[in-house]
Amino acid sequence: MSAPIPLAEGLFTWPADEPELIAGRVPGTDRVLFPRPEHVMADDGSLVETEEIRLPRRGNLWTFTTQRFRPPASKDSTTAFSEENFRPFTVGYIELPGFLKIQTRITEADPDRLRIGQEMELVMEPFGQDTQGRDVVTFAFSPVEEVS
Repeated sequence: MSAPIPLAEGLFTWPADEPELIAGRVPGTDRVLFPRPEHVMADDGSLVETEEIRLPRRGNLWTFTTQRFRPPASKDSTTAFSEENFRPFTVGYIELPGFLKIQTRITEADPDRLRIGQEMELVMEPFGQDTQGRDVVTFAFSPVEEVS
């Protein structure tokens, strides 16, 4: 069996023991963008290359909700959101202090076990299989400690 592949190239370091999200910083500013665009429009109208940076692996839950509808299937994935495999899941925004907020899947499905401000940590989780039968992983955030 081959090693899992990332959902998309350039979203996170992979393979890695402690994967990190890859973002872009606009040169000469504090502006951080995720996912990293290779180029952005500068204030003077010119295209500038973003600087690749790695985001912190921990942040705080800013908001969340449960997604109960099945997203459209990807042309490259055969199982992630098929009718028979779909289960509602939690999505939210994680605030990475000093950087930005990112929308992400949350591994905890029970909303009673989540709290705004709760510390969360980046994890990799199975996403499905691609059309070639390879396992695909994506990033998500998981609570560091359980809510009491």
